This record gives sequence, C-alpha cells and structure tokens, in this order.
Amino acid sequence: MTHVESYRGHQRRLANNPADRQRTGLSNRAEVLILLIVWSMLLLSVQPWSVSDSVGGSDSSSTLKGAVLLGCLLTLLIALPPRSSFKVPFPLAIYLLFAVYLVLSAGLVPNSTSVLIRSVRVGVGILIPVLLWPIVVKNPVRILYVNLVAYALLGMSVVAGLVARPSTAWLDGKPFSAGGRLMGHFCR
Repeated sequence: MTHVESYRGHQRRLANNPADRQRTGLSNRAEVLILLIVWSMLLLSVQPWSVSDSVGGSDSSSTLKGAVLLGCLLTLLIALPPRSSFKVPFPLAIYLLFAVYLVLSAGLVPNSTSVLIRSVRVGVGILIPVLLWPIVVKNPVRILYVNLVAYALLGMSVVAGLVARPSTAWLDGKPFSAGGRLMGHFCR
C-alpha cells in the first residue's frame, strides 16, 4: 500500500512504500523513534540548561557532554543498517572538513586537552546529522515534528524540576531576581 502526500504541489511517496524502506531498512515508526531519541539527546547536550560554569564549562562538564554525543553516535551506528555508500551532502561535507581541521589543529596545541575534547565534540556533533540524513531526506517535515516534541519534553522536564525541587532548579542556587538561570532539577 502506497501513501502519497502532497507537499507544495509535489507528490511524494511516504515510508510505507517498500522502495523507500530499502533506503534505511527501517519501518516508519522505528525511524521516528530513532530520530526522536537521538535529537532529544543532542538537544540536551547543547542547551544552556546543562551543567557548566558561567565562564563556559569545565573539563568535566565538557567530557560529559561529549559522552552524550558519543552515545548519540553509537545509538545511530547500532540502530541504522550499514550502508554500502556513505553519501554526504555538500554543505555537511564542508562542515565535516572544518571539524577534521579543528581536531587536527587542536591536537597540535601543547597541553590542550580541553581544546581537543571540545573540538572532538564539535566533530561528533557535525557527524550526527550526516548519519541522520537518509531518514530526514525521506520525509523532511518529520524533523520539524521531532524537534517540536524534543523541545516540549525538555521544557516539561525543566518545569517539572522547578515544581519538584524549586531550590535546586536554578543555576548556582541563585533565583532569577539575583541573576540566576533556570535550568531545571532533572537536567543536571
């Protein structure tokens, strides 16, 4: 059974078509679930609600954020079927080259573990959309809905943390009137 969607005058077959399913080898629900999990983890690791110093993050928080990104990458590598050809869209190829340059140049700086960890984080953060590209290209509107749901889950966790433990929901324990930033109790 083929389902056809009209999008700005163009007709497009959706994932119920077996030819489209061969592109990733996953069902429509599995693709949405993978996209939602990875995108939510990605948003959690880059949002200002995650623990960091006011100056820009400590080495331990940077390492933990990198671990979350590596978890996203491993989730994608395990869940997505292997591809015979690794197709990278041109704009993302430029960003991947930048990430390679960044990691190599950070490796040449003496005593720069922090810079190297952050540059690897940037590289992994750029590699994740490259791996998600076949899922996103199949139905481009899907990423908008997944992004909406991921931000709604993140916002609800911040509000739930504010309700559950109001004293720990603010960064450094300062309330908003004293210049504090709401980060939620569960996003630590």
